[in-house]
Amino acid sequence: MKTNSKAVRLAIRDHIRETVTDSNGGTLPTYQEAARILWAEFERVANHPYNLRRIPDTQERFSDYLMGLPFGFEYTYAGIAAFLDGLGINPQGKKFPDEKSMRLYHYLIFAETEKTVRALAV
Repeated sequence: MKTNSKAVRLAIRDHIRETVTDSNGGTLPTYQEAARILWAEFERVANHPYNLRRIPDTQERFSDYLMGLPFGFEYTYAGIAAFLDGLGINPQGKKFPDEKSMRLYHYLIFAETEKTVRALAV
């Protein structure tokens, strides 16, 4: 299964909705609300002038932000690998380098969140 398949995108959206919480620690009613809050927090925390100079690429800055452990996203290599394997994108069960798996996990979250926030802004 490809990472851009509908099933994978929906699983990533569910993961974001389940992981991002409101100010009281409660789950949010919709994925769109979770994506909006995640993106707003990313911009608030990561888009200060020093970070914009240090990491000019938005996707790289988002990955750096996720390494700061916002909300309850996976952060261990084993947890990330298990989550990715659960998506069905590795049917052969290959072992990938931990860094590569982490970057894919961060990218999938970034791609869905950015796409949704851009669509909501229109």
